[in-house]
Amino acid sequence: MEKDVIELIEFSIKLKKIPRSGWLKRGISGESVAEHSFCTALITMILCDLMRNAGKDIDIEKTLKISILHDITESLLLDLDEISTGLIGEENKRMAELKAASQILGIFDYKDLWDEFHSSETVESKVVKCADKLELLFQASEYRKIGYSSEVLDDLWEGVELETQEANEVFIFLKEIWNSRRKI
Repeated sequence: MEKDVIELIEFSIKLKKIPRSGWLKRGISGESVAEHSFCTALITMILCDLMRNAGKDIDIEKTLKISILHDITESLLLDLDEISTGLIGEENKRMAELKAASQILGIFDYKDLWDEFHSSETVESKVVKCADKLELLFQASEYRKIGYSSEVLDDLWEGVELETQEANEVFIFLKEIWNSRRKI
């Protein structure tokens, strides 16, 4: 077990050096997978607290664990965006992710939590999916704020579907900020 703990931490540290490929393809460098994962976990925590305050039942600890682990396989596979996935095929990507998850997440119930995120069937996994998407949009808004063209970022806002009321409320507010920044 001690070896597995050390290896998991070492895999997570690798995420600090892996860039988010979607931004690179837009001509934007900067955000690493680790930075994305941290902000996704923060947004997850906020969404969970909003849900709890609204009287909804959610396992916050489990949701945060899912959030922290959701992109851990990228420490082996890198961040495969839609174009890369299209080239290798969705099924090949999924099989590689499963193999990487089995290799990395051999301790505690972490592999089960990672699987739960990818199944998107529980409220906890849906909250993390919402947080994952919201983090992307917050980052796009931040890039716009520091001068990147809205033309490079506009398509990220199209067809956004979030599965929780709380995430949709955050999205509406964020979209207002985005629209004000688009005019700059």
